[in-house]
Amino acid sequence: MLEQNGQFLPFDPVLTTAGATVGGTVAAAGRGPSSLRYGGVRDFLIGVRFVDGRGRLIRGGGKVVKNAAGFDFPKLMVGSEGTLGVLTELTFKVFPRPESYVSLSVATSGLDDALNLISELSASGVEFEAIDLVPPGTVLLRLGGRSAAVRQKADRVVSGLRRKALEVDDALWQEAREFGWLPASAPLLKVPTTPGIIPQLEKSASIAACPRRYSLAGNVCWLGSIENQTGIAATPYFGPRRSVARSGGAAGFGRRVKAVLDPSGKFVSAGD
Repeated sequence: MLEQNGQFLPFDPVLTTAGATVGGTVAAAGRGPSSLRYGGVRDFLIGVRFVDGRGRLIRGGGKVVKNAAGFDFPKLMVGSEGTLGVLTELTFKVFPRPESYVSLSVATSGLDDALNLISELSASGVEFEAIDLVPPGTVLLRLGGRSAAVRQKADRVVSGLRRKALEVDDALWQEAREFGWLPASAPLLKVPTTPGIIPQLEKSASIAACPRRYSLAGNVCWLGSIENQTGIAATPYFGPRRSVARSGGAAGFGRRVKAVLDPSGKFVSAGD
């Protein structure tokens, strides 16, 4: 519907072809490669209505961007994984959809060279729609905007790369959003990273044995693993949750919120 009106959800929802719903995307904080430029779900959700564990219909936020009254329920529901209530209505900001895109695949000499390139591109001032790393050394880039301008921008980027770059079909980002590189039998883990710790991760035999992809200019690792034996903190996106190590930094706040919204435990807790 948005596409028919020249608009889109800039956080690049994932797994839409596989049947992801709008509510599920919010509950799982689903964001794709292009959220590098635009931000994640929480940056675009401005209103929410949900039914809590007591059967109350609760509304938070509003229909417009500028509202500052009351508790910020929209942000609370992002990533809540269905533990606080049933989402019934969501209000988003939307953006004009870029006229066209140019996607590039850049071959580097290896992991260190790829990470150096990502650092250079991130500091270049060019607004890339997406920067992904397919280990060990392939960097994928996406540019978007008005047709004439994006072509000129792509030419300038290629001339400054000092590495072999090929223009590729923009459909590769559809594969990225749908995790087409992930074996059907593998659950998906979301691992927060930074470019600085990627070399250490890549030295881990358990990580190296798993299908993986680094997105958001190296700030998240999507990791396919039958069992999480990596010893790292990860969040399950789909698949068995019992095998996932979870951090408890916000556990106390989360328990207090759940005690208010779902005191009888009508909804499962994260990890159950």
